[in-house]
Amino acid sequence: MFFLNEVFHKLERGVPCAIFDTEMPTRQFVERFLSLYSGISVANIKNKRYNEKEFEKLIEAKDWLKNKPFAHIYDPEWTQEKILTTAKILQRKIGLDFLVYDYIKTTSASSLKIKEHNYLGDMANFLKNNVAGKLNIAVLAGGQMSPRETRLADSDKLNRYASVVAYWMKKTLEERDNDKSDGTHKIFIEYNRLGSQFEEYQYIDMFFDGDHATIKQMKDGLREFNPF
Repeated sequence: MFFLNEVFHKLERGVPCAIFDTEMPTRQFVERFLSLYSGISVANIKNKRYNEKEFEKLIEAKDWLKNKPFAHIYDPEWTQEKILTTAKILQRKIGLDFLVYDYIKTTSASSLKIKEHNYLGDMANFLKNNVAGKLNIAVLAGGQMSPRETRLADSDKLNRYASVVAYWMKKTLEERDNDKSDGTHKIFIEYNRLGSQFEEYQYIDMFFDGDHATIKQMKDGLREFNPF
């Protein structure tokens, strides 16, 4: 849903976008987009619980997306060759300028005879240099976090090759009390080779409404957590 909101923001500004998805079929993505655009809950859209006025809003949302330079492609087994070829095709067809890859992982490292952490690092390096660099498009990619740790699972090499590494996570109860805001989540930037980095106590205060696929930055934005 974070990536959905990023793409929606870019499409509103006329930026041609694509999502290469390893997890979610296009139908499910569209249901979430319709919710974000219309304000109707994802559950009600999925179960077709909406009135005539809401139905008209859904048609409006569907037409809006259909007329935008956008592609969502689901494939659980993306390869580097397939990613590069598809990105080139979309560059010619829609002028692709912003690509989301959701997400960097492998289920077949053993068959490739390569250690998993090396594979993940190689994929990050490929997306940065062969896709973003050579095709001159912005690339935003996801990776799983390790449970109960502020680090990317399986591979520190993801940190080594990425230009910016940011973590999306729930705020602690202490942080929510300290902020005195309705923010539910936070973005913490750990690595940034393009500019300044956050201190350990800094983060961007966010509100996430999963029922309506909505994410927004809180009014005050940057927070500093002081538990004392």
